[in-house]
Amino acid sequence: TFLDNPNFTITINSSMATEFHLHIDGSATFVDVDIETGTSVEDDDNEDDLGSSAGTELSRRQIYHQVSNLIESQTELRQKSTGPQSTDPDFKRSRGFLQCCNRIRTAEEHGGDCSTRFDAAVRAALGTFGVYSILIFPDQDVLGAAWIATLFMHANLKGSFGASLLSFRDLSAGILLTTAASYPFAILLQVAGTHVAQFLFPLFSVTLTFLIMSNPHLSTNNLLVAVMHIVLNGAVREKMEHWEPVGYAATFLIGITVALLVNIIPTPNLAVRAVHQKLERFEHDVTMLLMSTKNYADHASEEEPVEARGAAASIEMIYHRLSKIVRELQTIRTGAQVELRSICRAKEPRDKLLEWIEQTEQLLGPLRSIRSALTQRVLGEDHHVYNATAREAKAIIGSEARGSRDRLFDAMIATIAMLNAELDPVSTRHIVLPSVQKELSEATTAFRASFHRAMEKASNALLEKCKTKNTSMPVFAHLTRRMVSFTALLELAESLLRFLDHLSIKEHDEAKKECSWRESCCSILQKKWHFHDPAKFRLALKTAVGMFFGSLFVSVPYLNDIATPFAAWPGLTIASVSLANTGSSFRKASERLYGTLFAAGYALLVSNFFPGSEFYGVKLPAVTVFTFAAIYLQDQEHAYTYLYAAFSCGAMLFGGDSNDFQVSGLIPKRIELIFAGVVIFSFVELLLFPRSSRALVEQQAIQVFEAIQNFANQAVTS
Repeated sequence: TFLDNPNFTITINSSMATEFHLHIDGSATFVDVDIETGTSVEDDDNEDDLGSSAGTELSRRQIYHQVSNLIESQTELRQKSTGPQSTDPDFKRSRGFLQCCNRIRTAEEHGGDCSTRFDAAVRAALGTFGVYSILIFPDQDVLGAAWIATLFMHANLKGSFGASLLSFRDLSAGILLTTAASYPFAILLQVAGTHVAQFLFPLFSVTLTFLIMSNPHLSTNNLLVAVMHIVLNGAVREKMEHWEPVGYAATFLIGITVALLVNIIPTPNLAVRAVHQKLERFEHDVTMLLMSTKNYADHASEEEPVEARGAAASIEMIYHRLSKIVRELQTIRTGAQVELRSICRAKEPRDKLLEWIEQTEQLLGPLRSIRSALTQRVLGEDHHVYNATAREAKAIIGSEARGSRDRLFDAMIATIAMLNAELDPVSTRHIVLPSVQKELSEATTAFRASFHRAMEKASNALLEKCKTKNTSMPVFAHLTRRMVSFTALLELAESLLRFLDHLSIKEHDEAKKECSWRESCCSILQKKWHFHDPAKFRLALKTAVGMFFGSLFVSVPYLNDIATPFAAWPGLTIASVSLANTGSSFRKASERLYGTLFAAGYALLVSNFFPGSEFYGVKLPAVTVFTFAAIYLQDQEHAYTYLYAAFSCGAMLFGGDSNDFQVSGLIPKRIELIFAGVVIFSFVELLLFPRSSRALVEQQAIQVFEAIQNFANQAVTS
């Protein structure tokens, strides 16, 4: 809320239960700050000052300075400098086991991800337990292919409820459309008889695969090709009931529904809450970076700039953490948008939060420039950095710009805090500040004026020193980094001002009209199929040819005798590992084999430890525990290996129940058929549709060099 009068109230309730109350009226200023000891502080009366315009402006600066100090007190740098409060009873109680638990819980704030991995592993284990409890233990025969339902569960298990809900919508629509499109072909195969179906099945598989992979309205097309293959596979050599394709679709829908539920149970996994936490961390880290910048500037002119070096190291560390936070915000933005549709009835608050998330990425540019200017040297600095002349220039710049710089820092910190409080619907803080936009604008103007004065005085001093000492030391080397850092600070402030202007203009504009259902239908129909895109057309054609060879394990009697009763597995493998590039496809195929071997060893171990009748009651707990371990150990480099191992373990332990297949016989058969699918895919990829990622990298590298050349030419001519 923007109030341009001296009567206002500030109330900030932070996550650390810190309260800050400030009230100003026409006669006095009362400040109640409870940071550590819960004490109250009352400022002196300012009747004469506050009665005038200058007094009002001064009081406003004091307010922003108090807000900046409050937020600064919550940062890690301030807490480390003051040390742990040993007299705090909470600190005494947090030793031993509770202290370890607290460190694990807060590990993500310091770059760790064990809490995130633990949460993902628990939800995946609960989803696996729920899917097999629903589909296996009731001993039903209507819902087939229960083992593949866990694959859809893992595919829909996203990082938040909003992302899973969006994926659920896309997957459910794709499953229903694919099943409806494949059902007539399955009926035709059933009516035609086994001998005719053997010839028709590869043709149907190629046609439907090509259409599915070329359809722009479907997402996760590879999984939908697997759905089509399962529906048609049952109608070639066996008698298929008319309701079986519907049962398959229901099985897959149960898998993605369970994934949606485990994002609510045991605790809601909301993207909006994650956005709230990351915006608070963004606010604190920006404050820490500005604190470190201030510390660097105050100590850069010392003879032994130890403090400045430490501040530069802090700036480097904080910037990398800010980059990670901004990337995570952009990742969960879509999930937060879906959740905000149900939380915020009005469209305007929802759009403002999403725009603020986008603005954080734009603020990262000036912060990157600050980091580069203060932590990296430029040409000509080498051994002249810490001489007396350079220190004198730095001292001149620091003394001239210190006051306006601190005022600008206070205004920017308060602005970010206000934006987080006003635009975040989950925030419990309420901030009412007097004309924060006006204060930031005036601070920016004052800082720009002091910047010009400081650079003029410093350059004159350096030129005078160079003339008197007759040295060839370059003047620009000592001023370049200061100019870049000052310019970056001004760009950071102006970016915030532009965003505030955008918000104020948007408040007075009329809300945009919601698009009607007719416009939505027209936009869907206007989407072009992938026939005209060479890369996507190649992928669709390559996958269709691969599925042709995979379907031969169902059509050809000799191959079917080898693969029975799991003749669909080569086709499922081809549908899963077919990607756009050769390198990424081979990587996924190799990780699929590694995951299969990993799960096979565990499944054999469990079957040997619990043979006979005891084995059936041990399967579900064993699969649940293995899923938890595999997802917890999952890393970014080999994510698909652990994910497929978690899925394969259940497929090996439960996949042979309907066929009276023992685990010891099913595991070698599964490895054999998956390897056959990888070999078929490799043949299609290398011989029929070869495409290396090397050519793409070379092409992009050439484009980068051409862009640099054009930039240099324009810089010379302009």
